[in-house]
Amino acid sequence: MTKSQISMAHGREKTCRMLLFSALLCFFLVVLWMGPGTLRIVQAEGMDAHPDDPIIIGLLPYIDSRRLIAQYAPLVNFIQQRIAVQVRLISAPDFPRFLKRSLAGKYDIYLTAPHFAAQNIQKGDLLLLKFNSLLSGEIYVQKTSAYRTISDLKGMVMATPPASAIISLLAKEYLAQSDLIPEKDIQLLPTPGHDNALRSVIDGRAAAAIAAQGVYENFSMNDKEQLRIIARTRKIPHAVLMMSHTINIHRQQQLRMILESFVHSRGNSLLAMQTGFNKFIPINNEDRDRILSLLSLTQVYKKP
Repeated sequence: MTKSQISMAHGREKTCRMLLFSALLCFFLVVLWMGPGTLRIVQAEGMDAHPDDPIIIGLLPYIDSRRLIAQYAPLVNFIQQRIAVQVRLISAPDFPRFLKRSLAGKYDIYLTAPHFAAQNIQKGDLLLLKFNSLLSGEIYVQKTSAYRTISDLKGMVMATPPASAIISLLAKEYLAQSDLIPEKDIQLLPTPGHDNALRSVIDGRAAAAIAAQGVYENFSMNDKEQLRIIARTRKIPHAVLMMSHTINIHRQQQLRMILESFVHSRGNSLLAMQTGFNKFIPINNEDRDRILSLLSLTQVYKKP
C-alpha cells in the first residue's frame, strides 16, 4: 500500500470516529433536554400492558365458596365470552384477608362490602356497579321459640357473620339502640359466613342469628320453615363491584364497556335470581357519598 493510500485510510477512519462521537453526543444532549422521566415512562408503559394476563375477579367470601362460585358464574361467563384472555374467579379465606388483598391490588375487579369499598375508594379504586337494592341485617330465631322481640334475647347467644362484616357492625349498632350492650347483655358468636350464622340457629348453637337480607331466600324450604324473623337493622348501600386502580388504562376501558353491557343482559337477571339480590346497576356520586359515610360506623363498632 502506497503512502497516499495509507494516508487516505487513516483519514476515513478519523472521519468515522468523529461522526460516531457526534452521534453519541447528540443522543445524550437529547436525553438531557427531554429529562430522564421520558425513558422511564416508555419502560413503565411496556411493563404495564401485559395483554395476555388473566382477568382476576375477587369475591367477598360472605357464603361458602361452592355457592359463591355457582351464583356468580353468569358474570364470569359474560366477561369470558367478550375478552381474549382467561378469566379467573377467586376469593379469600376470610373477610380481613379479602380486604387486604383488594387494597393491595390483587384483584382486577371485585365484589366487596360497602364499608370495605369506602377504604378501597380512599386507595384510589373505582366504583363500577351496585346491587339495585339497599342492604339490611335480618335477625332470625327458631320458628317454635318463645322469642318475639330483640329484648327477649337478653342473656342469650346471637350468631353473626365474621366480626368485620358490615352486618355484624349493624348488629352491634341495633343492639345498642335497643338498650342492649353487645357481649354483656347478648353474647355474639362470629361464624365464617352469613349462611353459617343462620345454621347456628337451626342447629341449636345460638338462640338467634343475623344475616344479610337475601341470604335466607337461598335456603332450602325445609331450612326456611325452621326460622322466623323478629327484627331488621337500618338499611345501607349494598355490596358493590369495583375495579383496581393498578391495572392499565386499556384494560380498565375494556372491562368498563363489558360491565356496562352486562347490566342489560340475561346474565344479570340470572345472577340476581341466584344470589337473592336485585340486579346490578351503575353507581352514581350519591351512592359514593353514602358508601364513604360508613367509615364512621366502622370506627365506632369495629372493636368487640
